[in-house]
Amino acid sequence: MSNNSNSELIRILIVDDEPAAARMMQASLSVNYQCRTVCNPLAAMDEAAQFAPHVIILDIHMPAMDGYELCKQLKQSESTEQPVILFISGYNTLEKRLQAFDVGGDDFIAKPFEVIELQRKVGRLSEFVVQRKQNQHLQITEKVAEESMKLAAE
Repeated sequence: MSNNSNSELIRILIVDDEPAAARMMQASLSVNYQCRTVCNPLAAMDEAAQFAPHVIILDIHMPAMDGYELCKQLKQSESTEQPVILFISGYNTLEKRLQAFDVGGDDFIAKPFEVIELQRKVGRLSEFVVQRKQNQHLQITEKVAEESMKLAAE
């Protein structure tokens, strides 16, 4: 599924310590989205603050910091815009998947993955991001209208 009308808006950060996997994900997604890749989880926080991704694809098992801890930090950070997290891992057990959701993950995909599945999941998450932005805009518009009516009544 293509997000051509919204692709300029959707930024994806791929965090995976396996360069080949990261390149494959970037190649399959960069047609429709703005993608950046980080192979070092310690650099991911800085990259997320600079790039402001809407979706982060996050490997679970990485050196120095696992994806669970990175997800917690991303969700708690004031410098990131509450990105949607898609966990990816070769450890596809119920326990690992549930832990991914428990720390704030929004979806999970198992390695090895099919490119079409990755594209569909990212497409669905991107639609959620666009919908969330529209809802936020609507809330702001309603609040401004409400405040304007209060001022006009005074």
